[in-house]
Amino acid sequence: MIPFTPRLFMLSPLLLVLFLDCVVLFALPSFAVSDGKSTKGEKNHEDDAVAVNKNECGVYFAPSTIPGAGNGIFAGRSYEIGEEVTLGDLIVAITDFSFHNKGDDGNDFLWDSYTWEAESFESMQTEAREPYGASFGIGAAVNCFDSLINVDTDYGVVDSEGLHRSKDPGVGGFTIYHGRKGVAAEDIPEGMELFVDYGDGYFDGKREEMGIPTSKDYELARLILQNFDGKLTKELVRSARNASMAENVAKDLYIIVQQDLKHLWTPPSGVLNALPDKIEYIDETLREGISYAHYNRSIRSADWFNEFATCADNLQEGPSTIKQAGRGAFLRRPIKAGENIAPMPLIHLHNRSVLDMYRPLEGRQGYPVYKDMSPDKSQPPFHRQLLLNYCFGHRNTDILLCPYGIGTGLVNHASSPELVNAKIVWSSKHMVRPEWLNMSTDQWVNETTAGLAFDLMSTRDLESGEEVFIDYGDEWEIAWRHHLGEWSPPPNAEQYITKQDLTTAVHFEDIAVPLAGESLRDHPFFTNIEQIRCHSIFVHWFGFEEEEEEEES
Repeated sequence: MIPFTPRLFMLSPLLLVLFLDCVVLFALPSFAVSDGKSTKGEKNHEDDAVAVNKNECGVYFAPSTIPGAGNGIFAGRSYEIGEEVTLGDLIVAITDFSFHNKGDDGNDFLWDSYTWEAESFESMQTEAREPYGASFGIGAAVNCFDSLINVDTDYGVVDSEGLHRSKDPGVGGFTIYHGRKGVAAEDIPEGMELFVDYGDGYFDGKREEMGIPTSKDYELARLILQNFDGKLTKELVRSARNASMAENVAKDLYIIVQQDLKHLWTPPSGVLNALPDKIEYIDETLREGISYAHYNRSIRSADWFNEFATCADNLQEGPSTIKQAGRGAFLRRPIKAGENIAPMPLIHLHNRSVLDMYRPLEGRQGYPVYKDMSPDKSQPPFHRQLLLNYCFGHRNTDILLCPYGIGTGLVNHASSPELVNAKIVWSSKHMVRPEWLNMSTDQWVNETTAGLAFDLMSTRDLESGEEVFIDYGDEWEIAWRHHLGEWSPPPNAEQYITKQDLTTAVHFEDIAVPLAGESLRDHPFFTNIEQIRCHSIFVHWFGFEEEEEEEES
């Protein structure tokens, strides 16, 4: 990748009478005829019996079990606590975005819903004053459900894949942050959707819009279930001719209740989403806790997987066979010609200019950027966010389409046509908003949820271990060759020591840092470092405070 170039339902009379009587109770609740034997980890799923076909695929991409959440990632097999669930993936740093876009029209930056605080990653907080990370795999493709978090994430690793800024023109064109894995936080049954913790505050202002249950929603749902499972259940058993009839009536009534409640709480509703899907799960839900209602809902059957899911872990990262590309995407298993290697859901950006970076108006020549500064937009941008290198664009539009998913951001361009072994096509299965393809871009480009998707398709039979390549297009190839012709090492590049090398070479506690007034000659370790800069993050870490400029009277 070259620096900063985008790539391209009839009711019986009896049931009706029972239903009308129930409405007067306003218990309209739910209820279950159950044998009470089912416990967490030992589910009674009946027709939803989970037995995802045994195959090599460890995780699948499919419609989320959370209403309105789009797609999600599901376990293709059972996982034990502590077991690696998703492979290491990329993180791209986004630096001082609010500064560089100060004064703009305020269009939403859709990536904001898919990014993580810099503290989530190794060393990223030193990148800028306001850095955060776009985490492509476990951080973007996996959803959050507060009471069912089953996957933990790590910090990833940081390196340039052996490249150095003094001699490698590819440095700066790919992210140094990678290897972020998902690990089972508890035993995960086969077929269950994966959930990670998005952190405190993520859903502030979003719960009502998305129908995510709050504590009040869970409490109201619990009262509904208790009322239905008490008075109404006893009345059904007493009035019915036999137990089988009572069970059938109860099941039909539960469906009616769910439909009727939709007139009270229009979906998406937190209360509706707090109720279990099926009557069989109510006893279990009341026993385990009302927030547990989604547990059964989150586990899908083999038939459902066959219809709706696509394997999402065919790719793994490794050093690319094209050195200047850094890392690449390698196959974990053979793929036949014409098969889907990986789903690539897309985050759209309304205008690529949101990734432009500017120098401060106040005349500073570089970083750090301080909160009281403004960008000098009278001058051309001096740089662009690295995220641009992981998006597709076109010469006739400013819109960018940025894929996320497990391993998809690692797929490189091959200059030689014979190396190209895959292509991107519009997804036939994973479009959340397929109607957008038949609309003017002006009608959807400012939507605040992702809707489009690509599929990464093989163009020939592929073997396990092969690196996957696509063709980014002629313009990208031309831009890369131009970059090679114009590139020269940045000043003092030979003296540059990476954090990794520095960490390997010394123990920081053994370093005597020169004090003000002392000569570097008295500290031999520092004699080959051209400049030492103290980032604001370190000022905070070590208990110092930046001096605030006095306001002019």
